[in-house]
Amino acid sequence: MTKFTGFTNKATAAALRSELNAVLAKFGADANLEFTIGTIRFTSSDAKMQIETKVKGAIGREDRIISNLIASYGLKEIGRNGEKLVSYNSRAHRYPVIYSHGGKKYKTSLEHMKFLFAK
Repeated sequence: MTKFTGFTNKATAAALRSELNAVLAKFGADANLEFTIGTIRFTSSDAKMQIETKVKGAIGREDRIISNLIASYGLKEIGRNGEKLVSYNSRAHRYPVIYSHGGKKYKTSLEHMKFLFAK
């Protein structure tokens, strides 16, 4: 267990994230939950972060939207070059589809999505 005196750089924020991941993983195993820690914003004295919780094995809203999108357009979840469908934003008219490739996320149109993820 690390003793923190302040948040002076990214290394201490990363150490906090690893400590919290270990504690939340242990609690989640007993409680049947999965935890995800978002971006950590810190000053010298405090740190703020968003923690998402999900029941293990449950299908979330984004997963359901992606599976409906795949079924309605007859697509694959993984593209031919390793792209993966991540999310769909119905309010974004120009680029509603978000996919990841090589650790980065990209926005694209429905037409380009059909091209990338065609069977």
